[in-house]
Amino acid sequence: MEDYIKRSIWFQKGEMEPFVGDNGVPPCAVLLARQGESVYRCFVATKKDGKGKHVHHCIACGFKSKRLHRVIGHQRYKRGHSPFVCPDKGWYVHSLPHLPYFPVWQLINPPIPCLLVVFLVDILWSAWMTIGLVERPADL
Repeated sequence: MEDYIKRSIWFQKGEMEPFVGDNGVPPCAVLLARQGESVYRCFVATKKDGKGKHVHHCIACGFKSKRLHRVIGHQRYKRGHSPFVCPDKGWYVHSLPHLPYFPVWQLINPPIPCLLVVFLVDILWSAWMTIGLVERPADL
């Protein structure tokens, strides 16, 4: 299956992979995955965890997820297959790293802090008026 994938036209062109049972897919794929599933499903094993939930994992490296599409995406990534890349080289879509390790300050542009300060002052002022720390102006 690995040789079929690497030599296939869809892989070389960066197109979406075919499904098990489609024309051109080796018949042995039906032994590894169900008909109608991605050919990358041939490299994914599924087991049940202690709670009876399905857990999918890569048979080569053990990457695990409860969501099959994530393990299929892992298979694409391992092989350098990017069927969802925008053909316009001027555009770039970046997926954020895991949030606990992502410095939020990198998202802040110059206009954002000004709006953020105004928003926070408004919230604090309203809270202070509610609990009586500041008096309500007479014109309100």
